Amino acid sequence: MAAGAHAGASDDECTLIGLAGYSARGGGSLVLKNRDRNSRFVQSLDFVKKDGGYFFIGVKNISAGEKDLLAYTMGINEKGLICVSSSPPNKINFNFRGRPYSVYHPGRILSAVASVDEFIEKVLKAGLLGSAMNYIVADAKKMCLVEVVDEMHYDYKIIINGAVCQTNHYHLEPMVKYQGLPVNKSSAGRLGRAKRLVSEGKKTLEALDLMAVSRDHGERGEYNDFNICRHPDLDYGSAKFDGGTISSMVLVSRAGEPPCAYVSVGQPCIAGYKKLQIIDGKCGIDPALKFMYSTGAYNAFSDFKRDAYYHFIKPFISAH
Repeated sequence: MAAGAHAGASDDECTLIGLAGYSARGGGSLVLKNRDRNSRFVQSLDFVKKDGGYFFIGVKNISAGEKDLLAYTMGINEKGLICVSSSPPNKINFNFRGRPYSVYHPGRILSAVASVDEFIEKVLKAGLLGSAMNYIVADAKKMCLVEVVDEMHYDYKIIINGAVCQTNHYHLEPMVKYQGLPVNKSSAGRLGRAKRLVSEGKKTLEALDLMAVSRDHGERGEYNDFNICRHPDLDYGSAKFDGGTISSMVLVSRAGEPPCAYVSVGQPCIAGYKKLQIIDGKCGIDPALKFMYSTGAYNAFSDFKRDAYYHFIKPFISAH
């Protein structure tokens, strides 16, 4: 493959924010992922334990499970390990030698890894991250931001106190040379906005603050593709890429407390959040709600609420 593109790389997607130590109220780590994909994807929120691995709560596209049972893009496990990912740049200054694009999904990490230190040794340095991607991996003691081109070309940063943000372009110094230019406008804008909202880690924030960030429509309150809560063109035309924020998780790992996930399956500005905890290797949840999450029914209902609001309710209110 020629330099400058990675086969199968998708449109710029997802916003990641992590807070650790003094930046996270109560200590530990707080991580937000706003998941940005085509609005027609049907997602499942699952409660997973595979082949003797760790139990975890995670979100994936239902169709992705046909190729990889652990194709979860964000979640937290029973050990308090958090892992989330975001798409790499669409254009990368690197020759991939014709290799197929095969993502090492966070679900694989959540199932097998208990700590950031273990992730660095057994996944990152072991060469398991063979395709371009960005990750935040966190536990109750620290966070790790990772930018990857392939198993030999990557960089990472450990954060014990402070904040870190990532969207869809490389900005760790050793990785900038791989970043194709110009940087995508949405990715650059969301990164800058995320940093401002968390005050570069200089403020102490809590889970509720990150939920508010997930719903952010910018300084002007606009509904578009350039804010952290991303919205497609509101006609949802079938010929367009109608990507937007389709789910969100705020994940909490803190010493002495159960691992916790606040989950919004659907556009976070409409869907709201559900608190879930992992206690003794499992999550207590109403069976009917679990069924709705796992089958995609909850996702479909959230999409209906989103479309009803933005197509009918909001225009009616604006007109009157």
